[in-house]
Parts: sequence; structure tokens; C-alpha cells
Amino acid sequence: MARLSSKTRAHLLAVVIVTALFELIMYALRGFELFSLPYVFSVALLLESLLVILIIHELFFSLQTPLSIAWSLILSAWEGMMGNPWITSVKKKYPRFSYWLHRRFLRNNATGIFLTIGIIISLILVYSFLKLTQDIVLHDSLVKADERILKLMPLIRTASESSFFSFITFLANWQSLVFITLSSITLFLIKRQRFPVLLMLFAVLSTQGISSLIKIIVGRIRPDPAMGILSEVSYSFPSGHTLMATVVFGLISYYAIRSVKNTFPKILIALSTMVVIFFVGLSRIYLGVHYPSDVLGSLVLGAFLLNAFVTISLLQERYHLLSIAKTPLMNRGLFALPVLLLLFSLVLHGRLISLHDEAAAKEHPVVVHELSAEMIEKLPHYSEGLTGNAMEPISFIVAATPEKLQRLFLDHSWYQADAANLSNTLRAVSVAFRNEQYLTGPVTPVFMNGKPHDIAFEQPTAADTFRQRHHIRFWKTELVLEDGRNVWVATASLDQDVKFTDTYKLPTHRIDPNIDGERDYIVTSLELSNAPRVRVVEAQLGQNAAGDSFFTDGRAILVDVK
Repeated sequence: MARLSSKTRAHLLAVVIVTALFELIMYALRGFELFSLPYVFSVALLLESLLVILIIHELFFSLQTPLSIAWSLILSAWEGMMGNPWITSVKKKYPRFSYWLHRRFLRNNATGIFLTIGIIISLILVYSFLKLTQDIVLHDSLVKADERILKLMPLIRTASESSFFSFITFLANWQSLVFITLSSITLFLIKRQRFPVLLMLFAVLSTQGISSLIKIIVGRIRPDPAMGILSEVSYSFPSGHTLMATVVFGLISYYAIRSVKNTFPKILIALSTMVVIFFVGLSRIYLGVHYPSDVLGSLVLGAFLLNAFVTISLLQERYHLLSIAKTPLMNRGLFALPVLLLLFSLVLHGRLISLHDEAAAKEHPVVVHELSAEMIEKLPHYSEGLTGNAMEPISFIVAATPEKLQRLFLDHSWYQADAANLSNTLRAVSVAFRNEQYLTGPVTPVFMNGKPHDIAFEQPTAADTFRQRHHIRFWKTELVLEDGRNVWVATASLDQDVKFTDTYKLPTHRIDPNIDGERDYIVTSLELSNAPRVRVVEAQLGQNAAGDSFFTDGRAILVDVK
């Protein structure tokens, strides 16, 4: 340690302290029931993310000597490549292009490296937005996922979460945006910083104009009002709230970051802004006024616009393109804006945001005399993933009233699964992490004919842990017998353990590939050994949404609960 510089020792000490804080919060997550307070749990996870960033930052600076050596090697390799005979011949053959390309990477030129980086980022974001818009216009698989996610929202809403998200969405309402914009402009004028005033006004007006124009061009209709709890009348794509929040909050955040020198507050400001923008977008989906792709498109478009405005501001700061603004951008008054916006929203959001109850689902029952082979053939045969891809075939066809179906399972030591809302899901993740039990834990929503399952039941195995359980999902079909009993279809599987999905690395259960074994276990558990079996699909191999393989003989149990 004696050979290390004082700065290196300080950074290493910071790594030790931050790591200790990280472990302390991890202990809190493991040891306390924070999942019962989902937003406290979310804040704890946010702090963990921030601490990881700080650990990486401090390690980076504590390794300055090795990094400087690595950077020297990179520069040497670059100089060697530039001296390559082939590259030299190309530079001589195309001198104008070589000169133009060289100027694109200069630091002392307004058309140099900063503008080049800004243009490259903008092109990537524009391409992504156009590709997303094309998928929406052509009703690609993304649209199918949109519809299924919106149908899931009514099943996971709670009163407290609805109140929270109504407050979050008000943060980006036009009243709040006018308030935060005028407040920031006032702070800039007090400091005689005229360029940020002009840029802020231009950003707000141009973003609103672009949003309105795209809404008219695409003309996407809002989600079914029956699935939402907030009323909106304009077109759906893109989400104006998310777009304006990305640009306005992002631009103010940029100026706030420019007003501090230390890395920690810079990271905190950036991370907090991203979280608020994310929650604004999430609130639009939760309240049922936007599809997820509307929000995704707004985030991409907002990132493009924000990148353009930040690039313009950065060029002005470095090269003074306009003589109106040579005042330094230090403006600590910007840190008061989040507090002012929160107070403004707390006072007014309850008066200006009016939530309503969800409309009752419209049912169109088809009355049948009996479950004939012809009727069974018309039933849906496969569960579906988010994009409509077929997964497991049905294992049960049940004729029962909802009360009788529930009683059948509860009387045989099964538990009805809780709704997959935020609080229950966080609790399930925490319990699975600690390898404990949650007898009524939620099951992952699965769809059939675009509709999430209506009810699910589960039963623990001998291992007595949430990581392993028997479970079955039911969907109510449109068929109703003459005596009033509904016709249900179900899929069943045995959760063997917890894993992370291959694509998104999210925690989920790994199923036993022998889904017929789980079907037969349920038959024995419910004492249905005499129930007939009917073939609904051919024997086959398949995969579920999490990538787990399964095999089945294609038969389903026909259960008549009278």
C-alpha cells in the first residue's frame, strides 16, 4: 500500500466502503419483508444498482496506471494501423475524403468528434424508431404482445398502485410540464443564461409538434376503454407523456449534471431521471391509455430528440456558435426543481387526474347441451406466449361453476394462486431467492386466445419450497352448459426449480418436461381416476415461453363437476 498514490488509496477505500453498504442492503433485502412494501423494495434495488455503478467507478480510478498502459497500447496500435501501406495508399488516392474524415474526429472543431458522435447516435435511434413504427403499422408480433399485456392490466391492479401511478402520470401532464418548464426558464433568466431558455422553449414546442404530427400520420386508436381506468381521446402512438418527460426531464437533468463536478451526484441525477421517465411510461400502460409499444416508441424518439438538443447545447458551450450565450452553465437552482414539481403534483394531481372503475368484461356465452366431440374440437387447444406463439396443449376440460371448481381443488389440499400484482410478484422473487415457501404465490401469466388465465391452483411438493410446486391454470371459455356450468380448459406442469430466462435473464420457474406426468398426478390428487380421456392434439414435443421443452401424448382429462 505504501507504493500506491494517495488518490489510489482513497479510491480503494471508497470501494471497500461502498461494497460494505452494498452487502448491508443485500442483508436487508434477504432478512426483512420489504416485498410487502413494493416501492420500498424498488428503492432498495435502485440503491443496489447505484452502488454497483459506484464500485465500478472507484475501481476504474484505482486502476489508473494499468488503464493508462492499456490506453497507450491502443494509441500505438492505432498509429501503426494509420501507417499501414494499404491505408496510406487509400489516403493518397482519396485525399479529400481522408481530410473530411480526419476533421470529423477533431476535438477543437464544431463539426468534429462531438457532432460526429451525436449524428451517429441519432441515426441509430431514428432507424430504431422507424423500424418500431413499421412493426406497428403492419401489425407485427409486437402488436399481439401489446394486446395481451393490456388485457393483463385489469387483473393486477390494486387501489394503492392505481393511486401511485396516477400521481406518476401527473408528473408528465401538460400542467406539470408547463410548471417545470417555466420554473427552469426563470432560473436560467435569473442567471442571465439566455441560450438554455431558447433551447428549452424550442425543445418543448418542437417535441409537442412532432408528437402531434406522428399521432395524426400513424392514426393508431387508443386501447379499449373498458380495460383502462383513465380516459384519453387523442391517438395512441406515440405516448405524449413519455415523450415529453424524456425530453424535458432529460434536458433539465443534463443542465443539472453540468452544474456539478463530482461523479456521484452526476450518476445520481442521471439514474433518478431515467427511473422517473421509466415510471411515467409504465404508468401509461398500467392505467390502460397506451400500448407498451407506444411507450417504447416514445422512449426511442425521445432519446433521439434529447440527444439532438444535448448535442446542440454541447457545441454551443464549447465553440460559442451563437454570441448570445457565453455565460457558464453552472446553475445550482435546478436542484430545487424536483422538489417543486413533487409539491405541485401532490397538491393538484388529485383534482386534475380522475380515475374511474374498470368496465365489466362483456361475455357472449354459447349455450350447449353437452360437451360433444364437435364442441371439444372448437375449444382452444394451446396456451400462448406474449406474441401468440403456441405453447403447451390443454390437459383438462372441466364443466363446473366457478364456485364448484374452486371447491374441488381447495377440498383436496390445493391453494388458489394470488394475483400477479407487483407486491405479490416481489414477494415471490424474495421467497424463491431465500428458498422458502409461499403456498399461494402467483404463477406467471399465460394466455389463451389473447386472454390471460382466469384462475390458477398450486400445491407444494415434498421439498416444501416455492421453487418447486405443482400448478394448473384455467381459462373460462365461451361455452356454457344448459344447467349454467361453465366450460373451462387448463394446462398443468410441475415447477422443478428457479432459473433465469435465456433472453431477458428474468427469474422464472423451470418445468418438468413430462407434462403428462403432472396431468396424471392431478388426476390422482383430485380422485378423478374414472374421468375419461379425450384426444385434443397429436402427440408432440414443444417449448414454453421460458424455453423449457416438454412432451405429451396430446390427451386431456374430461371432468364433469356437478
